[in-house]
Amino acid sequence: MTERSYKHRGCSTMDGTEQLEQRLRQGREQAQALSEYAAEVQPVVDKIVKLITEQDLLRLGGVREVLLRKTK
Repeated sequence: MTERSYKHRGCSTMDGTEQLEQRLRQGREQAQALSEYAAEVQPVVDKIVKLITEQDLLRLGGVREVLLRKTK
């Protein structure tokens, strides 16, 4: 639409721009909140991964011992 048709409908041409700017601000705020949340959660995720890895290594070590006993 042209500026003239916006004015004819009683709308400001800035309405669309203001809405876009508001949505952009909200998007930035959400991105910041998600970034902060990820920073809080990452150490917990790292601990879980480490525990799982340690358990798997222990389990694999046990499997290795069993296999070595059977091959003797």
